[in-house]
Amino acid sequence: MIIDLNNLKIEYIQKKPYCIFKINNFYTDEGFDSLLNNFPKIEYISNNQVTEYNNKYYFNSESNFYKKLIDENKVLNELHENVFDKNLMKKIFNNLFSNFIYARKWDIRILLRLFKLPYFNTNRLNKKDFFNILFNKVRPIIEFSYINNNGCVVPHTDNRNKLVSMLTYFPDQSVKKLSNKELGTKFWLSDVSNYENIHYKNEKEVKFINESKLIYNTPFDEKNLYGFIKNSYSWHSVSRLNIPENTSRKSINISFLIDN
Repeated sequence: MIIDLNNLKIEYIQKKPYCIFKINNFYTDEGFDSLLNNFPKIEYISNNQVTEYNNKYYFNSESNFYKKLIDENKVLNELHENVFDKNLMKKIFNNLFSNFIYARKWDIRILLRLFKLPYFNTNRLNKKDFFNILFNKVRPIIEFSYINNNGCVVPHTDNRNKLVSMLTYFPDQSVKKLSNKELGTKFWLSDVSNYENIHYKNEKEVKFINESKLIYNTPFDEKNLYGFIKNSYSWHSVSRLNIPENTSRKSINISFLIDN
């Protein structure tokens, strides 16, 4: 088993102004080691199979390349089956439900959807209109992420349809020597509302960092999961990296989205 489905206890880091939480030992010891050893090597992934932005490269479970990858790799297929397990989705969704409501209290469209019966749409089925009236379709996405030297993630708050983002890190030997503060995800306290998820770049990024307060910086550690719930103030970023060439900051990011 890659994920310990019996160990999904949520530990809150903060609930307001937006929710940040942690699940300790999200991966089993054996599961984490298997994922680390089977993490797709970026040099074998061609440019047309990944998206690049600010020297971050990524692909996700909605791509044809991902589907080919899990067909060929037993460990990655097991991860997929664990994440897309409706029992896992239901546990996490139910435990965070009140936080979803608080985060979307001003978004009537999303709020009304949240009060419908949840349907965990693990097969991306297209249901008919009457189904959409009764149910709130929630689907998972798995993203494999690589940030190389001089790469970063600029401050932003995440897309409107993303309910929750969950981050898990894979420090190999070349990265373990580096500072957690340099590699972790930074969460910010700011009065700036950004429900539209505008990415703050260049001068706007510098101004934002100078005027905001760092409230949490995740350790770049093994096995644990760090998550947050999207709202207008869920600002987060990864600082521009200064790491050796041919080294990547590797993570697997799991999100729950509300389908349109």
